[in-house]
Amino acid sequence: RSGSAFTTVPQITIYDVEGNIVSNAVLPITASITSGVGGTLVGTASATPSSGVATFTGLGLSGVAGSAYTITYSATGLNPVTETLTPTPGNATQLALTTQASGGRTGSVFTVQPLLELRDSAGNLVSTDNATRVTMTASNDARILGTASSIANAGVMEFTGLGLLGIPNVPITLTFAATGVTAATQSITLQEGLALTPTFTAATRTEDGFELSISNYSPLFAWTVTGTNSASVSISKTGKITVTNLQPGISSALTISAQRP
Repeated sequence: RSGSAFTTVPQITIYDVEGNIVSNAVLPITASITSGVGGTLVGTASATPSSGVATFTGLGLSGVAGSAYTITYSATGLNPVTETLTPTPGNATQLALTTQASGGRTGSVFTVQPLLELRDSAGNLVSTDNATRVTMTASNDARILGTASSIANAGVMEFTGLGLLGIPNVPITLTFAATGVTAATQSITLQEGLALTPTFTAATRTEDGFELSISNYSPLFAWTVTGTNSASVSISKTGKITVTNLQPGISSALTISAQRP
């Protein structure tokens, strides 16, 4: 696996020209990558022979999954030997933000939702991960709208319906974090929010007044409701308006306003 020590430890045996093991050899053997793009060796890349055998304990390869790499073992005055290895994705070490959130208005969802991948130290997608949960947080006291976490599906974390309520035209840092891996961040600047024109259901008569609801009620707005002719007016957290304390035959005109914080 990329970034981890080989499960089978490489051993290099030193022979003379007649095929005999040179048990008193002491020249260090060095491992190096001689072909393949973007690969590095992990662990100790040299070993001193013992009884003619050099053992590379802890040696491993970090590289692009599915790509072939040639490792050459060499020492001064000796013919080198090679082996070719193809790594698979290693352990997850980092989150990569492949699509940044964008198109944000305060109080609305992003028009482009963030997309992340779980990757190993060489940048390979860890497609075997279906359990890691990533959570988004926001700076500058911005309020997160929608679900702020997502669980990996084949190493990919998708968000839907995510947005922010925050101060327009001020950069906000979004941080995507998960346990045991390096977080990913981005900056986003929100635009002014959209205006809201309230619409209403039909009024229903009550014993001393009437009731109606705001059809497009949004808790993201600060609502103010007043009534004429000494009516008592209240609004619920779901947008239901209740008017009471009206005398028989007396009507009340309501003034309703919505202000984005």
